[in-house]
Amino acid sequence: MTTSETYSEAKVYERKKITFTIYIVLLDIAYLLFMSVIGGKWLADFTAHLSSNIWILLFVFAIIFGLGAELVSFPLKFWLSYVIEHEFLLSNQSINEWLVKLGKSYLITSIIGLVFIAAIYFFLWNYSSYWWVFASVLWIFFSIISGFIVTTFIVPFFYKVSPFTNFSLQERFIRLCKNTKIQLDNISVVKLSKETRKANAFFAGIGNTKRVFLADTLIDNFNDDEIEIVFAHELGHCQLNHLFKDIIFSSIISFIAFFICHIVLVNLAKLLGHASFTAVSAMPLFFLCLTIISLCILPIQNCLSRHLEKEADEYALQNTNKTDAFETAFTKLAIQNKANINPNKIIAWLFYSHPPIKDRIEFAKSWSKNHSIN
Repeated sequence: MTTSETYSEAKVYERKKITFTIYIVLLDIAYLLFMSVIGGKWLADFTAHLSSNIWILLFVFAIIFGLGAELVSFPLKFWLSYVIEHEFLLSNQSINEWLVKLGKSYLITSIIGLVFIAAIYFFLWNYSSYWWVFASVLWIFFSIISGFIVTTFIVPFFYKVSPFTNFSLQERFIRLCKNTKIQLDNISVVKLSKETRKANAFFAGIGNTKRVFLADTLIDNFNDDEIEIVFAHELGHCQLNHLFKDIIFSSIISFIAFFICHIVLVNLAKLLGHASFTAVSAMPLFFLCLTIISLCILPIQNCLSRHLEKEADEYALQNTNKTDAFETAFTKLAIQNKANINPNKIIAWLFYSHPPIKDRIEFAKSWSKNHSIN
């Protein structure tokens, strides 16, 4: 499928990415643990004299706490997303471009984060026994709203987006889109080449904001049959209501996660020296609990994601009947993105949101054999 040299390089690339990701997670947990036990009380005492308004104190605490978290992990994140990507010749970003994108990310996450924290503490301070129910509903609301704004605001905020104008493929796409929820006007090209050499495509959006995005790095390096397969795969996500299934899954998980956080806060906050579980100083304990729950859920979430990706693969094969193009497309993706085609099964189970390339190609071959016309 690929040369041994390319395969070896992909394995090294994956190992470095996973290793640094684990380091970052462990460092984040260590910071949250420190802030939960000692730092949160220090920071609350330090900021207490700044204002008599509890909301101002909440925002000041949250901002300093968040800045501390970013400063602690920034060197490793820089190495992960900038140094390693350049080391393997995958990034086209200059340091200034990387910093600009990071600044945009901080802006978006800060706004959303502060709104989320304000809402959580409003529920904590007013409905201390049932705040976790309101928090879960809020999480579902955020998930739905993000589905509406990701295609209309988030993607254009980070990348240049243009209409799809490949006339040689339009007729194929029109045929694939017939009787679906996506039309030709809902297909866009994302200019990823300014940032990376990796190829990508994705479906996003809810209602009238549904859209399929194809990266220019994909369009420029794949032939028409291969692009058609990738587009059909993304169309499958839309037609099979995968985003709705994701929202249902995250909704169920949110109720479980926030209930566990409630139990932990009620039972540990005072033991750790916080005035109460609703105290601002206990905020790091809340985020520590969320982080650990997220890590525990990650394998289940990835398992669901791999299942949905397999469904989208099957949809693409059913609607194009191009097994050979499927194989060459995903082989090219592996080479261009330096993806490990055959990872360790435990690594794949823990970290992979998509089936390994080898498994996807074997599935396509099996599908072709079972659906061959005699």
